[in-house]
Amino acid sequence: MSKQRISVEGSIAAEELNKLAANPDVRLDVTQIDAARLPTHVKADLYTAAETFSAPQLRTSGNIYASGATSFSAPQLRTSGDIYADSATSFSAPQLQTSGDIDADSATSFSAPQLRTSGNIYASGATSFSAPQLRTSGDICVRSATSFSAPQLRTSGNIDASDATSFSAPQLQTSGDIYVRSATSFSAPQLQTSGNIDAPSVPTTSRRCARRSPCP
Repeated sequence: MSKQRISVEGSIAAEELNKLAANPDVRLDVTQIDAARLPTHVKADLYTAAETFSAPQLRTSGNIYASGATSFSAPQLRTSGDIYADSATSFSAPQLQTSGDIDADSATSFSAPQLRTSGNIYASGATSFSAPQLRTSGDICVRSATSFSAPQLRTSGNIDASDATSFSAPQLQTSGDIYVRSATSFSAPQLQTSGNIDAPSVPTTSRRCARRSPCP
């Protein structure tokens, strides 16, 4: 079911803004207001056409649509739906623990130190990838990362880390296809079920050429 899109302006009263933000059936256009005015907990989807998205107090949110923003900052965000910030060269959500899909394809680095569960992660432009607490995810597209390390990852979809010279996922048990064709070291000792694996360092008897990257 499509959500009702409501645009708000700078003159909106705090009480009315909070009421709209608490409605999960609303897509709230916050382009014209300072996102710092949003309440701590938001059930509505958020949309902005602004060049920056900065919500310093936001802790929970529905989907966030900020595809035109060149920077994305939500330092207190812990739980969200999908996050679309594919134009953001700077992506910061250091407290994020649970999310839907994350589209941060233009980010030069991807760091989510508290992220434990996510949908797909698209950060194909990031040369560094850090998600030390990540346990469950959908596809992970970080094909520009120079190394891939996910020490707690247990279940994932496809993983594309094509430029990584090392791949380490010591707890990974189940995955889709894995693309690490530049890796000189590959470590996934607990891997039991996977799709195709494209990794030169994997013995030929175990390697199966992956056919399709998960990257858009």
